Amino acid sequence: MCIRSINHGLITTLRREAYDLENANNYSSQGFPALDYMLHGIAESDMAIINKYTANTKYTNYLTALVNKMVTSTDVVINDWTNYKETFIGSTDNTASSSVNKLTNDFIYYYEKGLRANKVGIPAGVFSGGPLKGNVEAFYKKDVSKELLLEAMDAAIKFYNGTSFDGISSGPSLKSYLAHLNSTKDGSTLSALIASKLDSAKTQINFLSNNFVSQIESDNSKMLTSYDAIQAVVVLLKVDMLQSFNINVDYTDADGD
Repeated sequence: MCIRSINHGLITTLRREAYDLENANNYSSQGFPALDYMLHGIAESDMAIINKYTANTKYTNYLTALVNKMVTSTDVVINDWTNYKETFIGSTDNTASSSVNKLTNDFIYYYEKGLRANKVGIPAGVFSGGPLKGNVEAFYKKDVSKELLLEAMDAAIKFYNGTSFDGISSGPSLKSYLAHLNSTKDGSTLSALIASKLDSAKTQINFLSNNFVSQIESDNSKMLTSYDAIQAVVVLLKVDMLQSFNINVDYTDADGD
């Protein structure tokens, strides 16, 4: 959703004395994009933003409601996972609803849609007639766009490699399973090829400006080059890796890739 739509929804919601964040009509007025706007976009300077909150309790009340909603939603996920964890681990069948199939598909879906498309492809204009800088992540903070993309890429690399959250230990992974299967691609070991392409994509991202809005305005070709490097991994994951695992794709898309 574009930033203009988010702003309109937020402004409309803020004008109300009461609002319901559980209502689907208010989904575009909350979450991290809403926080970005509330903390960095409601005025031209830090002092002007502070003055706005000081002068009008509607802003402070809504910001508090946004944060509380995010914390509550996160707690629900954590509690659900705690209760479901052993069932998830015990699901070892190769079916559309089994844990490995769903987790592998969800990882690829996130990499393709959440990372590749939302963070790079859409703002760079890959799927439209031109760049859409209003769709840059952290549009109002601006200088953390690359940092957020690199965090996402690091997480994808760690997941594929089986690296723990702290980066110290490692365990069974998509990469190790591919190596166990001796899967190959054009004469190369598939497990190592995917790892190499992921690292190459991260390297390309590092050439970008910290501010993707200014990057798009000054030299959008670098955004497109980063997109291509990220995209090079999609086919390997979505086609070659899934074929090796004998897992079917459980989602569809209209990107033509």
